[in-house]
Amino acid sequence: MKALKFNKPNNLSLLHDELMSAIPELRPRLTPNLPSINGQPATAPVMTVEGLDDDIWLGVPDDVDEAEIATVIAAHDGAATQVDQSADRKTRIAELLQTSRSNWTTAQLREILELTAREVMG
Repeated sequence: MKALKFNKPNNLSLLHDELMSAIPELRPRLTPNLPSINGQPATAPVMTVEGLDDDIWLGVPDDVDEAEIATVIAAHDGAATQVDQSADRKTRIAELLQTSRSNWTTAQLREILELTAREVMG
């Protein structure tokens, strides 16, 4: 892992998503040695995104192209906001809870477990 530092107004959550979208090597990797979760293969993060005020610290694999990362950082709009995924999750959870649990399909059960876990974990 290498540490990179940038200074720019930021929205770290949005920047994290932009980096993973633009640079596939930064997306979580499948980890076959870990047990699956709800039938889904386990993944492990390969990047950290941290910051304080305008400072941004990234932890990325050594082989990732720093120029690609710098391009994403330069294009990042720190004033931009993300869709409130928490509100969307809560709405979908409420929709699922309107169905009697005894009538849930396996897919609905998995979906509500995943949505609830994401809501709890933030």
